[in-house]
Amino acid sequence: MKRLKLLLFFGIVVSLHTTAAYAQWTQNPGEYYSKAQFGAILGSKAFTLNGDIVPVEKFGLYSLNVYSELGVLESTTLNLSAGIGHASYDDESTIYLNPVILGATQKLYGSDHLVVSVLGRIGVNPGINDSDLSSDPLFEFRTATQLSFVGEGLIQAGLSFNGFFSSISGGARFNSAYGADILGNLAFGYSFDFGLVPSLSLNYNYAVEKPDVVNITGTGATRYLGMGLGLGWWFTDNLGVVAELRMAPFAISNAGAPVLGLGFQFR
Repeated sequence: MKRLKLLLFFGIVVSLHTTAAYAQWTQNPGEYYSKAQFGAILGSKAFTLNGDIVPVEKFGLYSLNVYSELGVLESTTLNLSAGIGHASYDDESTIYLNPVILGATQKLYGSDHLVVSVLGRIGVNPGINDSDLSSDPLFEFRTATQLSFVGEGLIQAGLSFNGFFSSISGGARFNSAYGADILGNLAFGYSFDFGLVPSLSLNYNYAVEKPDVVNITGTGATRYLGMGLGLGWWFTDNLGVVAELRMAPFAISNAGAPVLGLGFQFR
């Protein structure tokens, strides 16, 4: 199966500050893949520190995120992600920047049906407009952490056969602002010959140090188990669209609302 039909459309659930969970398949040298996606979270509920869902003021998070891959060696692909957004909570609003992250995927093993790779990423959170928009002492609404550095490492495996594909990854992320997260992703999908690619994913994020404050945006320390539905369609050889619906049946310190995504992809 071609790499271009194996691109997965699953991501970190709830928080828009991590732009994607990346595919295990590397690009051939000189080939590329890019995605520009608009995301939105609209709601009036939040997950507490006990995992309960409670009402809060109306809020909205809108972001434009970009992600790009470039094959540089036979088994090595570079990737870059960044984003900008607008947030509102009650009568307050602000513009924010998502972390700028550079990474590389290194294929360790590859065959017609199985690939194993490792992903390493480093980046910086600019910390712009990290003030709290909420006046409620029980809840924060911060769209960015303070200026901080991010590092992440994942081991990944992908399996494909006659249009069906699945992938699994696990690893950890460290953010100098709040500590470490344990990460896990599992996805399944099918690639039709006419370009349609539906997918289902499960995502796990576990902050090693339990959150001590509820931040409705999910920025910073959070724990959640999430799921996502994705639908991609390549309507030409080089241009396609992707739509996502992501939600969390369980979370601590996060928004109690689904994440909607819509974007274009290029190759």
